[in-house]
Amino acid sequence: MYCECVIDDVSYSAVEHIKPKHLFEELVLDWDNLGLACSRCNTNKGRYWTDDVDLQLLNPYRDSLDAHITFRGPLTVAHLHSTRGANTIRKLKLSSREDLLLSRMRRIEELDVRLRLWHGESEIEKKDLFAEDVRDAVSKDCEFSGVLRAYAIESGFPIE
Repeated sequence: MYCECVIDDVSYSAVEHIKPKHLFEELVLDWDNLGLACSRCNTNKGRYWTDDVDLQLLNPYRDSLDAHITFRGPLTVAHLHSTRGANTIRKLKLSSREDLLLSRMRRIEELDVRLRLWHGESEIEKKDLFAEDVRDAVSKDCEFSGVLRAYAIESGFPIE
């Protein structure tokens, strides 16, 4: 829910309590407080919680992530005005985990091949087929969709 990775690629899965169970015992089994996270993100977050709204971690189910973070290649970068984005990236180590960066780079390289085929094609039918391949690769239900969508847009691909 935080790093967008296929969990088996980086670690085993964990049930994430968005509001930590040691402070919010009444929410331990509340579906709105649960998510699936890789063990790295879950461990990095730990028991972190603050009542300071400006420092709370982003909730991918409720917050508009585009308002707080952006992607530059494999890096997750906070918008200058977003302390929540910066704190989320810092606490979860979203731009300093080598495993995550390498996995993102591999996926960007695969997407780049598809984008180059799409860019280089002049025949409309073939270009449409290559565009379909790119859309499949950046689908919101795919691993690293945020990173890949940002890369495709930066490369001139029209995302609906």
